Amino acid sequence: MAARPTHFLSVRLPSKMLEAFGHSIRAQHPAFAGLLVEPGTAHLTLLLLQLNRDNEQAAIDCFRAFEPTFKAMVGSPQTLRFNGIGTFGSNVAVAKLTDLVAAARAHFAASGFTCKANVTPWTPHCTLMKTSRGAGPTEIPPRVYSDFAGYSFGESLFSEIDFCIMGGRKEPDGYYRSLGQLCL
Repeated sequence: MAARPTHFLSVRLPSKMLEAFGHSIRAQHPAFAGLLVEPGTAHLTLLLLQLNRDNEQAAIDCFRAFEPTFKAMVGSPQTLRFNGIGTFGSNVAVAKLTDLVAAARAHFAASGFTCKANVTPWTPHCTLMKTSRGAGPTEIPPRVYSDFAGYSFGESLFSEIDFCIMGGRKEPDGYYRSLGQLCL
């Protein structure tokens, strides 16, 4: 079995984007409530890494060195729109994020880091539920989320990337612990 990722680059999303979905699942499908992702952890994953104590600081330094590329590629804050289940709006932001993911992977690979392929080709998404949480059913049937097929989850302004660590303690607001941040 391959080792699990320990760190990730992310675009943080507002927790309010997940609240209506969570309320609906708890009310209409309570058996699946344990699979809901905590709203305070809402994010887009850009890159997954497997690190240890010996190479964590080098990866943080590599992340900081990525800042000029990030600023040059994205330029100014972008509005991301989230509509429906399994869909993602705003093609311009998607194209920029997709290119940014490729650049980040190349940047980390050039510094000797192995990037875990979470989805290839990468598809921007925000995880709403996970069966790997070990808190209920092992599959999520479409009837559980079908009411949200055309739902607008809202918008988020993309202006920064976080270098986060999985597991362990979280930030006081419930988000993953960040080891660094790049801002436009």
